[in-house]
Amino acid sequence: VMSRPLSCNLNSFADQFIANESEFLPSFMKDRGDEDMTTSPWIFADDLMWQTRKLHYNHPINAPLAPPKALARKEQRFRKFGEHGLCIETETYTEGVPVSDCFHIKDRILVEPVTDNEDAVHISAYFHVCFTKSSMFQAIVTKTSGPEFTKFLVGLVDLMEVTIEGEKKRKPVSNVSQPRVYEPQQVPLLPPHQVDPYLYVVIGMFAIILILQYQLSCQIKMIQLSVEIIEQQLHHEQLKQICLPE
Repeated sequence: VMSRPLSCNLNSFADQFIANESEFLPSFMKDRGDEDMTTSPWIFADDLMWQTRKLHYNHPINAPLAPPKALARKEQRFRKFGEHGLCIETETYTEGVPVSDCFHIKDRILVEPVTDNEDAVHISAYFHVCFTKSSMFQAIVTKTSGPEFTKFLVGLVDLMEVTIEGEKKRKPVSNVSQPRVYEPQQVPLLPPHQVDPYLYVVIGMFAIILILQYQLSCQIKMIQLSVEIIEQQLHHEQLKQICLPE
């Protein structure tokens, strides 16, 4: 999806964006319109190598023929490979919306130190749609989810970059004759009530189902009308035969 450098080391990235004390991801999601969010702390999995946590929230949906809110959750796992890098994997699920039980979206963020710069890391983000049930809409889901989820990941990394730069400007500068005052940089927020990327897919599937149901009902009515016409013609023929003299 995307790949770029960030001006921080591996430890500061983990402290600022992943640690239990960090509110970066919940804050980012709330700024997008998510509500009633609960975040569990990171705990070690059974293998004692990965740490896991879950985020539960309500996501508003501003679209016709869809519920005003949808229950959603993110299941995350995180592992730091010493000083060689770290990995964050997330699976996003939605509940109570048609077609959403057929798939979820899995994304992976890799952070690696830059070889020739100890104060920089390289971040890469990937995602794919995981189907858990067969669906006639699989091709449409795969095609339409790409741009929206790409926008989500790029926005997340953009905000990381802005946050890092803002922290640098707030740090005091040594060896200067006069102290400098740094204004905190305002972090741009995504528009409120923005729909979760893959919910666009769910809404589209729901609309397609309604259209198919309407077309089917029209075809049934046409068949019923044809049957009535044939019955009337048969009845007319029977009357003619009765009325004709032998």
